[in-house]
Amino acid sequence: MQHPPIDPQRRPPPNYPLDSIPDRKRPRNAKDLSLELQRAEAATVERVAPLPEEAWRWRPSQGGWCVAQILEHLARVNRSYSDFMEKALDKNLQRSSTGSGGPDSPSDAAPSNIDPSTSDQGAATADEAEERRFVPRLFEGWFIAFLEPPPRWKMPAPRRATLRGETYPPRDRILDDYRQSLAVLYRLLEEIPESCLGRVRFPDPYFPPFRLTLGGGFATLAAHERRHHLQLRNLLERPEFGLEAALEE
Repeated sequence: MQHPPIDPQRRPPPNYPLDSIPDRKRPRNAKDLSLELQRAEAATVERVAPLPEEAWRWRPSQGGWCVAQILEHLARVNRSYSDFMEKALDKNLQRSSTGSGGPDSPSDAAPSNIDPSTSDQGAATADEAEERRFVPRLFEGWFIAFLEPPPRWKMPAPRRATLRGETYPPRDRILDDYRQSLAVLYRLLEEIPESCLGRVRFPDPYFPPFRLTLGGGFATLAAHERRHHLQLRNLLERPEFGLEAALEE
């Protein structure tokens, strides 16, 4: 599949991802979340696209993930979340269109995380409040912060979220799958009514008792991208990476 070229304006700063972690209390809208994901894509593609096939499969002798496993894992998690979020959004919109309401419908949902003190301060303030669509709720805010790099402690990836073993698809297929998984997220962010970001909830694909808002789901994926980009960066900056990968050719 042909993907659009990386927009130079979406390229992250030099010390990405450590200098690109947003304040979890800062309100974010769909454009903010999309930009975070686009920066992650730009940084990742820039690092891995020039690598030869052999380098994608190289892993340190003492263990750890290779480039192929990192990208394949990111694609799987992105797809799992987008499937669950799209189903939750469709269900919510169906309820709204039939007037059946429900706990996740915009009319009956809990209020958004907009500071009520801004509600009567004039049109300019109202416009500003209109953009404040999403602030992570207490537990999902903690979960997002936990995922941000650098890792506080290691957490094993769920079995369904990673390809285990030594057999990986070809390099170009993995990269295409990764970018396609992000393209689905961009589409959803364009289609989702921003009033739903902090209201509609869905079960986490890997921890079903834990329910996230749609905004929390996108913020989780952006933090997850940053976490694994640091892992990728550390792998590629190992002194032995280029030498040993070249010897395997």
